Amino acid sequence: MHAMTVAPALSLPAAGAGTLTLVSAAAGAARTHWLHEQAAAAAPASAQVHHLDCRLRCGGPWAGLTDYLAALVPQIDAQDPALLQQHHYELALALPSLRSRFPLTDASLTDASPVKERVRSYPVDRAYRLLHGLIDLLAAWLPRSPRRTVLVLHDFDQAGALMRRFFHDLARRRLAALPLDLVIAVEPQQAAAAEALFDGYPMDRVNLALAAGAPAPDLAALRAATLEWEQRLSASLGQDNLIPRLIDAYDQLGEHARAQRWRAAALAVYNHFGLYEDALFFGEPVLADLDEIDYGERRFSRWHIVSGLFNAHAAMGQPEQALRVVRDEALAKVSDPDDLVSIYYTMAMLHCRFLPQRDFALAEDYLQRAMDILDQTSLGEPERHYLAVFNLNGIAFIRFQQGRLQEAIQLCRDGYDRLQQHLSDSQYRLHRSVLLYNIAQVHAGMRSYDEAITYFSAAMEIDPRYSEYYNDRGSVFLKVGRLDEAVADFRTAIGLSAPYFEVWTNLGQALRRAGDYAAAVQAYNQALDIEPNAGLALVGRAQAHEQLGHADAAIADYGAALARDPRDAQLWSNRAVLLFENGRIDEALHDLDEAVRRAPGMAELYENRAVALAALQRHDEALRDRAEASRLLSAA
Repeated sequence: MHAMTVAPALSLPAAGAGTLTLVSAAAGAARTHWLHEQAAAAAPASAQVHHLDCRLRCGGPWAGLTDYLAALVPQIDAQDPALLQQHHYELALALPSLRSRFPLTDASLTDASPVKERVRSYPVDRAYRLLHGLIDLLAAWLPRSPRRTVLVLHDFDQAGALMRRFFHDLARRRLAALPLDLVIAVEPQQAAAAEALFDGYPMDRVNLALAAGAPAPDLAALRAATLEWEQRLSASLGQDNLIPRLIDAYDQLGEHARAQRWRAAALAVYNHFGLYEDALFFGEPVLADLDEIDYGERRFSRWHIVSGLFNAHAAMGQPEQALRVVRDEALAKVSDPDDLVSIYYTMAMLHCRFLPQRDFALAEDYLQRAMDILDQTSLGEPERHYLAVFNLNGIAFIRFQQGRLQEAIQLCRDGYDRLQQHLSDSQYRLHRSVLLYNIAQVHAGMRSYDEAITYFSAAMEIDPRYSEYYNDRGSVFLKVGRLDEAVADFRTAIGLSAPYFEVWTNLGQALRRAGDYAAAVQAYNQALDIEPNAGLALVGRAQAHEQLGHADAAIADYGAALARDPRDAQLWSNRAVLLFENGRIDEALHDLDEAVRRAPGMAELYENRAVALAALQRHDEALRDRAEASRLLSAA
């Protein structure tokens, strides 16, 4: 890193690898002016310079990137609309204005179902897939662009978790190969955190002594803007990026109650899209005013806010915080049976699924309480049937955890049959697919693979665009050796989702077992590009390289896998064999020593070490190892 403190200025290349510059200066008009002036002077004449406001509180989780994509999409659309189509799902989520062109109703039922039927929440890493898809979009487009790009990231220290991760992964995966320069502006006290975020990528640093502060807002203009934003939100559901602007505007106008209402809306929206950490940024401040909020119509209640906080905390692996907010702010204060049904279910899931100390008896008691008050609710008959099945599915989960697998399967079957009997074909389709999927998972755990395949396939008939169904069915095909079908399912899963390393790893496993080692290496490469610490992909690629005769590459991959998990004796042994075959006998012996230390009961390790010792003329030790191997085999 190079620190510049005398006559600081930006230095941006005209060609070559992408660069990263950290500007440390007090936020305010002076820093903004300096960044605009310096970027204009330092950027190559043909470069495109984009100034992006990264403040989460003003622009939401996608703050900064949304503005860049809005400028980029028309350029790509004019030359390669197929590339946009390839990444339409990620773009529609990051850029709400595209949802009329790429409607989310064309995605899986998790996206397309009505709000009241959304029984599945996305895992926290699903949002990270979107980021990798957008990185792939930039990697495909920017090398073809005739102009170098400079992104000036204003107020990056106020960016949300999603954007911090995006630019970190962009730098790690692709910046060195792209005509793209990042200029990141932070407060001086946040510079160390920014350096740590991009640790490993070369960085220049500019330190500036500038006056802090921003001009006072024009309150009349702000009031006019809030009216416009609220009208636009009312006219279109695809404008959720305006919600943070409203919150910030109402805060500046001193209209606290309105700001809190919109914070509750932001919590709900960002939770639904799986942006949990940033959802909490907006939702947690609402806790202070739960007792004062005017909830208005019945469709918006205290429980809507508390359940959103629960969902985000649970997804983020914070079950104690989730329990505290549900217990103290809902269970203790809500009496409406319509909400209590869901509150009891949530308490059950906390005690049987999320909290580190499981209490199945208490969880089942909460589920029974939910069942007991169903008739007291104001819900219609379809909703009551759905909620009854939902609670029975909770009991099925408990039975699964207790090892009572047949009971779990029967509860899911009974629930599915009840929905089939009492609901129309169009109602709660997502929940029906989830019930079938749960049955499939239990069968897979029981190694009843034919039944698992049958139920996975049935779930996919209802929800044919959910990537994980194909990935999971493909995994069962892989286990039973139906490799062509496994490969087909994994490729379909890849086509239905933004990139995730698990499915690329599984594809690599299937291709390697099918003997297509070169294609397997490519699949593992994709997995490791997304997640460099994917242990199974590292080992699989090492084995594929070994089959291709790429000894050095295989040894390197085994080394990376061992650095990740040095406890695996088989990995030490595998690398030792390769080292021995390549004449590196001392290194092979070292690895075999490590293998024996970790698995002293494996006869094969002593036999292999005896061969290495003999090659080094250490015959007495070799004889002792052969004797130990014989003893272990006899005792087996």
